[in-house]
Amino acid sequence: MKYVTVCFIFVCSLVAVRSQDLFAGSVIITSRPFDNFTVDDPTDILFNIDVGNRDRENSGTITGIKVYLTNRDEYEKATKVSDAIDAIVDAARAPVEVPANTDGQKITANRATVWVDDDQCSAYTHICFVIQHADTDTQTEEGSDDDDSCLPLDGVQASQIVSCPVVDDGKDSATVTTPSLLLLSSVFLLVGRFSY
Repeated sequence: MKYVTVCFIFVCSLVAVRSQDLFAGSVIITSRPFDNFTVDDPTDILFNIDVGNRDRENSGTITGIKVYLTNRDEYEKATKVSDAIDAIVDAARAPVEVPANTDGQKITANRATVWVDDDQCSAYTHICFVIQHADTDTQTEEGSDDDDSCLPLDGVQASQIVSCPVVDDGKDSATVTTPSLLLLSSVFLLVGRFSY
């Protein structure tokens, strides 16, 4: 429960407003057509996510799920974040009601189309699923740090790695390979020196 100040014709009072205490649990990607996320083509994924409700008396409502590519395993701590991808929440049940005092209600058959932007492509290490509910826009950072569940892009569940385009830094191939040739020459010199 949270309180807001309501004023009407110079008279103010505190009014109790019900706040939702929903949280994201485990997430599983159940279907994907490609092995990699790329900047060239979108990748459609299906996923299930568990959502809990700590409120002992009131149910909560999931109004949506947003998907992000990030560089951290917690969305709120990421310094590189993709644009929001709006997932299509289980159409048969949307909006999804989460009963009071629930540890994890599974929301299945959610769909998202993942696009990768090439500007931050190489920084992405995780895919994060962030639940949206009535308090999402008004929560403090402390209150919203359990609204997300992230998977590593090279992990068992999100066993896809982001394929980024090769960046042309303007160097020709001879310049790029020179350090390798120098290292190889040094190895041969050392081997020759100690083979006596």
